[in-house]
Amino acid sequence: MLVPLTVLLSLLRYVSSQGADNRCFLENGGSAESFFVSEDIPVGSVIGTVRLIGDPSERGNIELRLKEVDSPVVISPGTSNLTLTRKLDKEGIEGPSSVYVNIICDRKRTTVPGFEIPINIRVTDANDNAPQFVNAPYILNISEVTVVGTRVLQGVKAVDADQQGP
Repeated sequence: MLVPLTVLLSLLRYVSSQGADNRCFLENGGSAESFFVSEDIPVGSVIGTVRLIGDPSERGNIELRLKEVDSPVVISPGTSNLTLTRKLDKEGIEGPSSVYVNIICDRKRTTVPGFEIPINIRVTDANDNAPQFVNAPYILNISEVTVVGTRVLQGVKAVDADQQGP
């Protein structure tokens, strides 16, 4: 079926006059979101808000869902907040040391496919691991007349799972 050129031009003018549908775009114009979260943040905390154009509330104009089903974060209903559901751990022992998920943003009242927005959650370190001394225990006898400031033991070694501090 051939459509007359005048009909196509009229349709194009109508679509142009309606303005671009920017729902589901990120407010900053980016294509992904990144969050830095301390490993000691409690489960149930909001770790960040995805800054999307659109209203994800029940009566809003967008719907949000996670592509991944086993993620340690969820989208709080009616918001664009990411909420922690499992512990995070920089060392990767008690939980993931980083999280990469995709949010699918669907525009309501349209047949346009949803946008996939990558979310990168980087876990920062907290001093939550005690040092472990190598070859411990150390036994030392010190004279009571030892001068303050005298080095009394050399070669003590300890390892710490946390990142090195200042």
